[in-house]
Amino acid sequence: MRAVILLCVAASADACTMYGVGKFASADGTTMVSHSDDGAGNSDSRLSYVPPADHAKNSKRPVYPSIEEFPKFTGDALGKSYKPKEGMAPTKPIGEIPQVPHTYGYYVDSYAMQNECGLMFGESTASAVFRADAIGVPNGTALMSIDELSHIAAERVCTAAEAVQVMGDLAMEHGFYGPDGGAGEMLVVGDPQEVWMFHILSDPTAKSAIWIAQRVPDDEVAVAANHFMIREIDLDDSKKFLGGPKEMGGIAQAHGLWDGKGKLDFTAAFSLGEYGNKYPPPCPRPRKSAWTLSPPLSTLTQGTTRVVACGTATGALHPPWFFPPSTSPHSRGAASRSRSRIRSRSSQT
Repeated sequence: MRAVILLCVAASADACTMYGVGKFASADGTTMVSHSDDGAGNSDSRLSYVPPADHAKNSKRPVYPSIEEFPKFTGDALGKSYKPKEGMAPTKPIGEIPQVPHTYGYYVDSYAMQNECGLMFGESTASAVFRADAIGVPNGTALMSIDELSHIAAERVCTAAEAVQVMGDLAMEHGFYGPDGGAGEMLVVGDPQEVWMFHILSDPTAKSAIWIAQRVPDDEVAVAANHFMIREIDLDDSKKFLGGPKEMGGIAQAHGLWDGKGKLDFTAAFSLGEYGNKYPPPCPRPRKSAWTLSPPLSTLTQGTTRVVACGTATGALHPPWFFPPSTSPHSRGAASRSRSRIRSRSSQT
């Protein structure tokens, strides 16, 4: 099986869309991950290659801050593209973790893209109920950003399931912060055999994290655009879900985010709606996501995916017909025509 990463980059607005294609949803059995990175302000879209390396026993791996605008990083740690030019000060780490004996080579732009094993990443920011700030800023308590989590996973593991577990464990141990402090994050993570969708946010202490990952069925396609997508979860089913902490349901109940009935709906509990939504009420919180997701999902399913309509703000996250985290394409060829899906958009979204 092959793994293919597709990337579209344009510095314009706070909006990113990610796709993940299971191996039986593509025409040739290839898993695919894509990331359209619209960025924000003066985005840094430089592509670099980080070569594989061996490391001395008991050495440390520096952890760097997440810098949203150019230059996102200055130094040697992320390959030749980020080497300092005249007048540029090296980026200082905000902490460190134990290093592993060997790290894999990988490509990186804003986030890790693909490593030498074929492990792939696509990203989209989402709003979340809990916030944290990075170590090094006033009152900052969290060490890990989605940038560094993806870099470390690409350095250390070869499979998507291993990657989401490594990222989740590191974030819970060292704390997670998103863009603007209060944002959550999503990744689609794929390897040549399977694809997983990963969601993460800070926890109420601002010193750990809450995360969930759901395996995308092999015959389905996952799409997400600045809004959490994973719904009811079952952490006892480790073939389909990975996540932590185990007591996330209790956290949701303690903060009035879940009534404790049935299975925990991750998005309903921990999402604050769409990240950077420019549409005020009475339109529902996920309106931009609805318009971004409608064209590709409708095309993939020949119009069978239902859309949230403007004017249904009350309970907008809860209807059972809200977008699923993944869906089956009407044909394997439909998923393979990925570039047209990535380019599809609606004006002013």
